[in-house]
Amino acid sequence: MHRARRSLSGIAGAGVLVLVLAGVVLAIAMNGHPRNVFAARTSRGSDGYSMMGPGSGMMRGGSPPPQSDSGAGTVKAQGSQALTLIVRSDAEHARRGPDGTWHDAFLPADFTLRARRRVTVTVYNYDDMPHSFTSSALGVDATVPAGSADTPSKTTFSFVAPATPGSYQWWCALPCDSWAMVHDGYMRGQVTVRT
Repeated sequence: MHRARRSLSGIAGAGVLVLVLAGVVLAIAMNGHPRNVFAARTSRGSDGYSMMGPGSGMMRGGSPPPQSDSGAGTVKAQGSQALTLIVRSDAEHARRGPDGTWHDAFLPADFTLRARRRVTVTVYNYDDMPHSFTSSALGVDATVPAGSADTPSKTTFSFVAPATPGSYQWWCALPCDSWAMVHDGYMRGQVTVRT
């Protein structure tokens, strides 16, 4: 029933938590595998995953890479930042909706980035359906191949965060959980860009 419901879906995007590279590195060091990235919890949100605090999606450091298109004109990168996202299906209890039903989700879906910094995003997909991270405003349309609960697919892509601070929407453009595709925090989310 899970797969039949997913095959009837439309277009949208995702969301859930905010991760920092330091937290991800710590979790991987503690658990030895990105699958256990949420084991180093500080406090638990209503969906069971760690809420790491305001601004925790921001990263600093690195050297300036060459110019790149951020989706908001050509912006010269001023440093770098990294982000790790996890994709899980409703069958894997990715994130519970307000209706009490589990839905597909990118974890996290909402995060904060520094303006003009190159962002390297790594996505581990534990779902047996492909997904995408799509945002015309950010100039990103990355396909995330299907994986499995035991062997996730790994996709890495990068872009330069816009120079203009604000909120930029992204979504999953491949058919999946139709409810999650139209609700922020599941298969769609917000990228907050700060100076």
